[in-house]
This record gives sequence, C-alpha cells and structure tokens, in this order.
Amino acid sequence: MVLVIILFTLGFFIGLYAIYLQMFGKGFKKTIESEATLDIASYETERIKGVVKTAGRYATHYSAYKAAETSGIITNNSVPFAWIYNGLQENNPWDYIPTPQEVSNCLCKHVLYIVNSHLQNVTSPFFKLKVTNFTNCSIATGIYEVLSGEFDEYIPFSIENASIYGTSFDKSIRISDKLQIQDKATLNRFWYMYRVFYEWARNDTFFKCISTCACSCDIASCLPNGCVEDCAESALQDLQNRFDADVKCFKSYVCCEARRGSSCACFSSCQQSSYPSSCIWHTKTFISCRNNTICSSFSTYAPSYEKLPSVSFDPINCECEFYLDFYLSTVWQYTCIDTKYYIPTSQGTKPLKFTVMAVANIHAKYPCPAVGTCSCPVNATSCDECTCPCAGCSCYEVT
Repeated sequence: MVLVIILFTLGFFIGLYAIYLQMFGKGFKKTIESEATLDIASYETERIKGVVKTAGRYATHYSAYKAAETSGIITNNSVPFAWIYNGLQENNPWDYIPTPQEVSNCLCKHVLYIVNSHLQNVTSPFFKLKVTNFTNCSIATGIYEVLSGEFDEYIPFSIENASIYGTSFDKSIRISDKLQIQDKATLNRFWYMYRVFYEWARNDTFFKCISTCACSCDIASCLPNGCVEDCAESALQDLQNRFDADVKCFKSYVCCEARRGSSCACFSSCQQSSYPSSCIWHTKTFISCRNNTICSSFSTYAPSYEKLPSVSFDPINCECEFYLDFYLSTVWQYTCIDTKYYIPTSQGTKPLKFTVMAVANIHAKYPCPAVGTCSCPVNATSCDECTCPCAGCSCYEVT
C-alpha cells in the first residue's frame, strides 16, 4: 500500500513538471533568444563605432600627411604655396601663413570624406543597416596650444552628427544610435612641423638676406653660388637648426631673375617694393581651400651697361653719375622630413614631409651706379650747360 502511494505521488509531480515545461518552457527559450539578439545588437553597435573610430584616426593621419605636402593646406592641384612672400608677414603674420583654423578646416574636409566613405561600406551579418554621414568635424587648433607645443605629438579630433539604423533579418529587433567620435591621431608630429615652420617664416631670414642682394645691384646674384643661393642656404640652416635630430631639411631652386631697370635718380636710396614678375609664386587664390600657380622657368638677364650711349657730338666731353633701379625675384622650395614616426597612408606608412615656398620679389629703387654721356648745346663752354640722361643730375667735364 505504501509503495502504491509513493508511486502515485512521484507520478503526480512528474506530470506537474511536464505541464510546466509545456506551458513555460517555450517562453523561457524565447526570452533567452531575445536577450541574445539584444546582446548582438549592442555588440554590433559598438563594433561599428570601433570601425568608425579607426577610420577617423586613419583619416586624420592621412589628411595631415597630404596637407603637409602642400604647406598645411590641401590644395586642388597639390602645389605648395608661399609662407614667406616679400616679408609682408612682418606686418600681418597671417597674410601668407595659414592659420591653425584654416588648416583645421581643410583637414576636416578630407577627414569627413574618408570617414563617410568607410561608413557607407559598413555591413553586419545580423542586421540590415542604414547610416547617415558625419557632417561636423573639429580638430583642436588653438593658436596658443599649437605654438606652445601641446599638440606636437598628436592631433586631437572629433566627428559628429552621424546616425546608424538597423533591422534584424527576421525583423524582430531594431537598433538606432548616434555616432560621435572623439579621439587622437597619436604619433603624428604635424603640428610640430607647422609650429617650427611658422616660427621660421615669422623670423624670415630669407627675405632679409635677399634684400641685401637687391641693394648690391649684382646681376650675377642668381648664378650658382651667387648672393641669392647663399641667402637660400642661410635660410635653410636657420630652418634646420630649429628642428630636432629626427627632422632633415633641404631646399630646391625654382626660379630666379635679376636685371637692371631704366628708371634712374641722382642719389642712391635702395627703397624696395614688390612688382609683377615672370618669376613669382601666386599664393592667395582660393579654390576649395587654396590654389596656386606654378612659377615660370628661369628668366634670362637683361644686358647690363656701364655707360649710356652718347647722343651728342659736342666739342666738350661731359659725363654724369646717377643710379638705376634693380629688379630681383627668386622662389625656393623648403622641405623637411620627420623620421621619428611613420604615418599610415594609402601607399603604406611614410614619414611626414612638410613643404613650403619662399618668395622674394623686389623692385629696388636706385642702388645701381651708372655713368652717362651728357648732351651739350653747340658751342657750350661749360658742362653746366649740358643735360644728363638722368634728368636733374649734374654733368662734369671728362679730362
């Protein structure tokens, strides 16, 4: 009798357990499956954010690499532009040197293009995705932080306002999230290169030295080992000495023109101004960021002379001394390569190469001594009666 009761009780509980499994087991299984799907959704969202962050780092590195090649601004025609131009930055330091904000704006255009290209190619094995592009980009560029060296070793950046939407393939789960990335492109000395070039251009030993070449009135200034090349070399050494041992700098000749003019004065002053020349590097035309026109090839010298031709057959021989103006233009390219870190690019890792142009385009007033034959009236008895080819200058008798 006891055995029967035990067997009956055991069967009763087994029956109850079977009923429980039938009623609640499937729901419990669905709960587990739903939670697993939610975990996958969370994982996928974080994975996509990780992909975008990696793309942001790469885009910032590569944009800085391309910008450094063209003087800090990514130009349409990949031509660097002048940071030194006739010493004008002494009055306005931002006339030719791009500001950190200008640089940031151009970097951001490139960063957004690269990151959004990556974003549109993101896929998921669990969700059908739809993404909207990033529209905002910021690269920390405070002038005081840049010039203090705070950003010498990295480039801080942020990209914002993208969104991601997804639906699981069985349409049971939907995801949506905002994508906002704040990060750093580390081991990149773009701002260090910018800072040193900025300090070098502001000091501008190049134009100060070229000015002395113009005042010397030497038409051989443009020849190899002449005054202009000596000045270009001096500016190179000044630039090199500002960098640490991981950076190597070199210069490249672009063009040079030196000639005497026909304008004259009785006294030398060597006042200088700029002038239109075939040897010039245009810097201020903006297309997208900035755009440039390449300098023309080497210009031939105008013939020099010591005496102007005589225009008189007078009985007395009178001459006069005066000073001619002088034209000197030259363009040089300066490039520095940083081998401390190698930057990821579409062609593999490469050292950062920063290039700028230096321009001197000088019209020097009256540094060139010259002698001319005076024009005298018939039967003149004194050179005071004669006229110098340079109006107003005194004539004297040649004995």
